[in-house]
Amino acid sequence: MEYQALTAGAIKKLIQAGANIDQSTMVVVGLPTSLYKSQRDKLRELTQKIVGYTHEVKVLPQSLGAFQSIMFDQDGQLAQGRSLTSESWGVIEVGYFSTDFMVMRGHGGKARWIEDASGICSGVRFAAERLSRILSDELKIGGKSITVTPKEAESALITGHIRYYGKINVADKVKRATSIITEEVMRAASRYLESEAATLDGIVLAGGGSPLVSDAIKNLWPHVVTPENPRFTVAEGFRRFGVGILRARASV
Repeated sequence: MEYQALTAGAIKKLIQAGANIDQSTMVVVGLPTSLYKSQRDKLRELTQKIVGYTHEVKVLPQSLGAFQSIMFDQDGQLAQGRSLTSESWGVIEVGYFSTDFMVMRGHGGKARWIEDASGICSGVRFAAERLSRILSDELKIGGKSITVTPKEAESALITGHIRYYGKINVADKVKRATSIITEEVMRAASRYLESEAATLDGIVLAGGGSPLVSDAIKNLWPHVVTPENPRFTVAEGFRRFGVGILRARASV
């Protein structure tokens, strides 16, 4: 139900913003890599139920969007200096519910998904919930404990403060809360990518939670690339992918 509401809301906002949503519109959506094969058909059907069966819906592993964001330019064309046939890239996408890992290798004239190097671990929600508990247990204002919602805690993970009659610095507690997610992401990154990392052209670190683990990941691998807007990297990659398909069809 939450997915249906968010999808319907997104379409409504696009229309209000002046987007031309017609029968030729392609909708690109994603799933955590580990759920892609088992749930892609179900997600396609659910999305078409919301946006309309006249629309073409493509379902991709969400970490693939991060790869697409660096391989294609704004117009959906292969970006200058990039090669799908010879380059190989890893992806670490730190989302709210999950962190996804993927490796794409140029092989046989196209990019090939290496499933053995793909996987999943906990996302930012894990750290946000822990920080919420720490703050509620330990932070006292005027001798009284305050309640910090997971949403407020999520914001504090990035900013290092909460707002309660002004700004309160909670950087020390943020460090404690993020240490557990950092350790888990590092363990998973080593498990899924270690055997591939040295022969990759780079590793894209994306997702809204990527700043929390950026330093640790970059210390592990020197060829990590961080997009300008990591929170929307997957969405932008999907957009470029869709635009590229439509342009290719139009040119035939």
